Amino acid sequence: MEAPTPRVNASTRSEHVGSSIRIIGKVNSAGGGRAIIDAGGDVEISYHEAVTLITPGRFTEILGKVNQDLTVTCLTAIDFGEDLDMSIVDNVVEVSQQYRDIFC
Repeated sequence: MEAPTPRVNASTRSEHVGSSIRIIGKVNSAGGGRAIIDAGGDVEISYHEAVTLITPGRFTEILGKVNQDLTVTCLTAIDFGEDLDMSIVDNVVEVSQQYRDIFC
């Protein structure tokens, strides 16, 4: 069985250092293999230039690994478009952290 990939935001990623996670945020800047997303706070993402779905101004889900310095190394990205209610995303993160046995 594969390890679970919990949903996190900027404030909960520190609980998952060294683990695979999912994080959704609005891309504020991207280029040179680095991006900053707003996921309830700024999160630095490192990615391979072949990942083309990290576009400024768009919402993106990053599947990646949390590093010791709390940056996230992107394994893959999913474009969520230009309009996403982040309060709903934050609620999903909160509930999934509270009921880990159901969501992971």
